[in-house]
Amino acid sequence: MLAEKGCSVSTVRLFAGDYLVNTLVLVERKTAEDFNQSLVSNRLFNQCALLAKSRFRPLMILEGDPIQQPGKLSAEAIQGAIISVCSAWHIPIIYTVGPAHTADTLYSIGKQQLLSRPYSARLGRKPRRLIRQKACFLQGLPDVGPVLAERLLEHFGSLSDVLAADQATLQEVPGLGAKRAIGIKRFLEDGHG
Repeated sequence: MLAEKGCSVSTVRLFAGDYLVNTLVLVERKTAEDFNQSLVSNRLFNQCALLAKSRFRPLMILEGDPIQQPGKLSAEAIQGAIISVCSAWHIPIIYTVGPAHTADTLYSIGKQQLLSRPYSARLGRKPRRLIRQKACFLQGLPDVGPVLAERLLEHFGSLSDVLAADQATLQEVPGLGAKRAIGIKRFLEDGHG
């Protein structure tokens, strides 16, 4: 379904999750039945731990309503697990009604990541993980938001390599055109700041 929408789809084994969207968002997809089964078998929180440890933004897509599934789990237990995924593991959950709706949602996530610069407040809060600290640092460059900062780190591998890159090499990063590359290099090379 994603390929039919024009998405570039590669089938590879991921260490966690089911989909990696734009090498940025790691998505675990669960049907309502699978959510309940993974809760009973203790897989759910192991999967959450892997998602949370990854360098990508974790997300869970839940197809259907797990509370409506037949089984021995109480509504309170299922609701508690959903709350735990969101609040304890910091993994947002997006609800869909089936595979087609999930494909639409994945497509929208990818498109939004490519076309938008989400708001990111830098309110003096120190990010917990080193990768987030580095991305926060790069957001101080002209016209670099959180998505582009993560792409720069992914492309170059280190802050020093990002800062040492020439204009042409910077332009190799998706979403960073000539105008932004020129702005970044001028900003870094200006001795009057």
